[in-house]
Amino acid sequence: MVKLFNLARVVTSILLILVLLFVYANLPERVGLFYSASGQMEFYLNKNDFFYSSLILSLAINLIVIVFVKVFQSLPVKPDRVFFTNEWFKEKLIAWLAALSPVMNLFFIFIVSFVGIYNSGDAELINSYGYLAYLGQFLVLGWLVALIFIVLNKSQN
Repeated sequence: MVKLFNLARVVTSILLILVLLFVYANLPERVGLFYSASGQMEFYLNKNDFFYSSLILSLAINLIVIVFVKVFQSLPVKPDRVFFTNEWFKEKLIAWLAALSPVMNLFFIFIVSFVGIYNSGDAELINSYGYLAYLGQFLVLGWLVALIFIVLNKSQN
């Protein structure tokens, strides 16, 4: 299962870089990130800063997840422990953690796409693709709910 999530991490990382490059090419010099109720830009970044900070943040999250997965894989299973009491729970928890990379990559893809659409100024596009701002949040919520199911099934296996 971890290998499948590693493949998903690589595919979504490549897709994120492609989306970042496409959005970067179409962004204005000042990328608005926060707007007031009247539509005035309250916080903005230079488009280069937006590109590099998005890229660095996504790479950092992916590297942190890879390190944690490797550390958890090296921990032994002992029945008297609180954390890794059986092999099934360890495998599921490591797979759950490995799924964080593709989930966060997809989250970044949706957010970067929304920022690009919002900064295009086209009201029809903004109304048509407004759901992108929420889609990534639902993915992260689903990832967290999966942990609840893993922990609840821990004692059954």
